Amino acid sequence: MAASQTKARFIEPMFLLRTDKLPEGTNWAYELKLDGYRAIAFKSGGKVHFRSRNNKDFNGRYPAIVKALSAMPDETVIDGEVVALDESGRPSFNSLQNYGPGKTPILYYVFDVMILSGQDLVSESLMSRREVLQSHVLSKLAEPIRSGAWQKMRVNQGQEFVIAGYTPTAMNFDALIFGYYEGGTLMYVARTRNGFTPSSRANLFKQFRSLEIDECPFANLPEAGSGRWGQGLTEEKMGECRWLKPVLVGQFEFLEWTPDDHLRHTCFIGLRGDRNAQDVTRERKP
Repeated sequence: MAASQTKARFIEPMFLLRTDKLPEGTNWAYELKLDGYRAIAFKSGGKVHFRSRNNKDFNGRYPAIVKALSAMPDETVIDGEVVALDESGRPSFNSLQNYGPGKTPILYYVFDVMILSGQDLVSESLMSRREVLQSHVLSKLAEPIRSGAWQKMRVNQGQEFVIAGYTPTAMNFDALIFGYYEGGTLMYVARTRNGFTPSSRANLFKQFRSLEIDECPFANLPEAGSGRWGQGLTEEKMGECRWLKPVLVGQFEFLEWTPDDHLRHTCFIGLRGDRNAQDVTRERKP
């Protein structure tokens, strides 16, 4: 397979299907979901390329991983997830979002191989691909760690949302205003004051300065009332808000969805640099 063909295939990872109940049967394998950045690595013409799932360059961001993958076969594409470990050795998206060289362990969990030495393996079974991954790829690398899953079930509910506003304070901001896209339209869903340290609040606010806009970007605002849980944004409350160009994507956790399509008990986890805002939609139960 030519190098150009290899590059074309790497941007087609197999994405997860969310579920609230684990499937049963011998055709399923159960593995932990990792809160990290999905990443595709491919080697073509002797050079390793490391890219996010929306084709952003990860080579400069994670040079140690790129170096560790240098021994994999040429014209090969593998799939995995970049994960940071906290002090207890558990995957932590917050640690990954605030990653800096030498500050925290960064790992690349490899769980699939789609192309090996120019041969397309996608039509093969997962078990067969993983046997190939072990024998022909991982055995040649220094210290790759393997895991993965094809469906995900969250213990705490959460997903990515688009940050498109905030309520200001004298220093920076009090709460983030966020939502999701539905049919190309941005829909407001909640505000949150939780999940910030003074440092993370200040760093996030720096990114807001170049994104300020005059018009509210949410199509479903203003709302008639604040609602039972106080998340509704009325015209009066909107006067306290500042609006942002909807390009920043954040990871949020929450307790539950309310009947009026808002969120309860929300918490900001970190920015997702690997996601395009226009691709962020509401995750619904299958």
